[in-house]
Amino acid sequence: MPILLTLAIVGLMGTVSDAHAQGPGEFKRTPSLLSTRSFHTATTLAAGRVLVAGGTDGTFVHRSAEIYDPATGDFTDTGEMAQFRFGHTATLMNDGRVPVTGGPKHQDRFIAEAEIYDPSTGEFAMTAPPSSARAYHTSTLLQNGKVLIVEGLSNHFEILSSAELFDPATATLLATRFRWPFLVQGCVGLGIEQAGVLSGQTRETRHAVKKFPEKPMIESRDM
Repeated sequence: MPILLTLAIVGLMGTVSDAHAQGPGEFKRTPSLLSTRSFHTATTLAAGRVLVAGGTDGTFVHRSAEIYDPATGDFTDTGEMAQFRFGHTATLMNDGRVPVTGGPKHQDRFIAEAEIYDPSTGEFAMTAPPSSARAYHTSTLLQNGKVLIVEGLSNHFEILSSAELFDPATATLLATRFRWPFLVQGCVGLGIEQAGVLSGQTRETRHAVKKFPEKPMIESRDM
C-alpha cells in the first residue's frame, strides 16, 4: 500500500526521538522513547501520565508499551500487549482503564481481538473479541461510559460499514452497522448515548489521501 508506506515514513520522521513535554507556551525536549514508533497510540491516563502502546519502527511491529511521566519527564516500560499492533486505538474509560482494539499485526492481517490496560497493575488483559477485524478506525468514549468503535479497514483493505459498542460493565462488545461504508475521519460524543460521525473517504476515494466527498456526511446514531 503506497499511501500507508508514505504515512509510515512521515510518522517515523516525527517519532524517532522527538518526544516532548509541554511547558508554558513552549515545547521542551525530554528523554527519548524507549522504542522507535509510528502508528502507535498515546493515551492520557487519569493520573496525567501517558500510555504509549504498539506501533512500528518501519520493519517490526511492537507489542510493547511504555509510560511517560510528566513529573519526571521520563519514559518507563510497562506491561506488554498480547498482540503486536499498529494503526489501533486505545481509549481512556471513566474507570481509568484503557481498551485497545484492532490494528494490523502484519501488512495485510488485521486483528479481531481486544485487550484492556489496567494502570493499577500495569498489565494488559484480553477481553471479549470484536465481531470484525479492523484497523485505522476510531474509538470514542460516550457520556454513558461506553466506548464506540467505528468502521475502519478490513483484512482486504475494504472499508467497513460496521461499528461496535464496548460496555465496561459487562466487558462485552455489541455490533451495530451504518447505512454506508466510509473511512471515518472523526467521531465525537453528542449526548448521553449519541455520537456524531464525520466521514472522509468512501470506497471510491480510499486511495486519495486528500480527496474527500464534496459534502462530508454526518451521521448521528443513538447508542
